[in-house]
Amino acid sequence: MSKLSLQGRTWLADSTRWLLDPARLQEAPDRYLLNLMAYLNGFGLDLAEGSIILQTMHPQLEMMIQRWRPRGVDEVEVGELRTLMGRGRVADDAGLVELYFLRHGHTDEAVYRQSPFYHAQQAGEASRWKLSEHRVNPRFPIFTDLLARGETDYLVTPLPLPKPYRAALSLSTRHADGFPEDMLVFIEHLLAPLRLSLAHKVERITLSEVLSAYLSRSPAQEVAQGNVRLGRLRSLDAIVGFADLRGFTMLSQTLPGEVLVNTMNQFFAAIEKVVRRGGGEVLKFMGDGAVFVFPCEPENETEVADRAVEAMAGLGSRLQEKQAAEGVTSLRFAAALHRGQVRYGNVGAPDRLDFTIIGADVSKTARLEEVAARHERELVLSAELARLVQRPVTSLGHHTLKGFKEPHEVFVPA
Repeated sequence: MSKLSLQGRTWLADSTRWLLDPARLQEAPDRYLLNLMAYLNGFGLDLAEGSIILQTMHPQLEMMIQRWRPRGVDEVEVGELRTLMGRGRVADDAGLVELYFLRHGHTDEAVYRQSPFYHAQQAGEASRWKLSEHRVNPRFPIFTDLLARGETDYLVTPLPLPKPYRAALSLSTRHADGFPEDMLVFIEHLLAPLRLSLAHKVERITLSEVLSAYLSRSPAQEVAQGNVRLGRLRSLDAIVGFADLRGFTMLSQTLPGEVLVNTMNQFFAAIEKVVRRGGGEVLKFMGDGAVFVFPCEPENETEVADRAVEAMAGLGSRLQEKQAAEGVTSLRFAAALHRGQVRYGNVGAPDRLDFTIIGADVSKTARLEEVAARHERELVLSAELARLVQRPVTSLGHHTLKGFKEPHEVFVPA
């Protein structure tokens, strides 16, 4: 192991400046542990493994885990993860970090309950284990894997953050005698600035993810970047879409409240999935319906139009799959798509803003959706959109749209 180089007492001030440097606070959250481990090993700590768990505030994501290891070392198997939403990886010359995104329920899984992190969170204090003492009866399943990799000492400590956030850090070494005392002192003194740095990172993650859950991804990015002034809007070319449940009033009178909410959520989830797959974005759920856009430019409008129609044409089959798999109430819907230009941004009152789309083409799409409902069609297209798509379309005739002087021809995809 390299000799620990702390250079008198300046290391704490230097480390605090490094952790709280504005450039570090602004770096991508998924690189936090990668850069931290490179920095710590720069002091000669010779770390063999490092992990951070972050419990966030998000309607789907309960926890993000970052696990660092040196290059050339295999990832430790994590066991069965029923709550795994996704994985990622970032790397530099010295090591790489595996990213695990876990939905709500992970803290009830055996793989978490049988981990040192759970023990530390329950104890509320740092814990350390000499791994050589756990060869026969390992305290935690992961110790068997760490011992097989030649690791000798394991430390895990909670990192208290403002509620409802929680975090913890683990470090391990392969040094024959485990962690030297000066290294433990170094880590202990580093925890306070580390918590401050991590708290900023968690709040940044939460701001982005929670805004995205409530506003959708693009409006969330706009708001997070400071676009919060009333009346600040920009023009957006897009395929605009509206979709509504049919017969919702009857459903609301016949279904128990919990079943009704579940039915609506299934409908909204199906819309969000097909729109996202088609490259679009749901901007708003309103009552029993949704508003969404597929942004485009004149040079790619044909491609985007085809994707939008293909996506919405698949909504019916998506709902049928849900009904068959989960036994939800049979749903009927009406939807409309239109190629137009909208105004996109902040509207509302000084103390209550909404990030949405407005304009004549938005109103027209809403009226087209009413035509679809009246004629019991799942999807109708405006003439402006119909002339762009490659798939065959059939005219449904000319229809008077409320608020518009001239009749408009409406089409349905074949």
